[in-house]
Amino acid sequence: MRNIRPQFKNILLNKEVIDVNQDEMGVPGKRIFHNETLDIWLRPILPKINDKLKKEPITSFAIAFLNRLKSGPIDIKVKLKELGLTSTYLFRDLFDHIDLGFMNSEDNIKISIPSTGIRLIKAQIKVKNK
Repeated sequence: MRNIRPQFKNILLNKEVIDVNQDEMGVPGKRIFHNETLDIWLRPILPKINDKLKKEPITSFAIAFLNRLKSGPIDIKVKLKELGLTSTYLFRDLFDHIDLGFMNSEDNIKISIPSTGIRLIKAQIKVKNK
């Protein structure tokens, strides 16, 4: 670690990404989409809330978008309910440390993924203040 370049050290020590990796729920990520250009992975994470109507908890999620192409970036747009997100979430880019705003299941998320790169997004459930 002493001789590693700063940009790589920042990736390895990214607290937000480490928090996703070490999430207490311990539920593994699942690949929910795959083709020759793109993989999308979804992992339930804390926090979660209990939904009395659905009788099951609603969790937050980590979403990884992986560009498999060497030829350049790809831009995607996907409706959140197609990813299985059914509530209102605050979206955050974990590598760029940027809040992307609140979105719900009817909204589309638009993501640009660099060549052979990844975008890791946290969708945190909107928790009501007590």
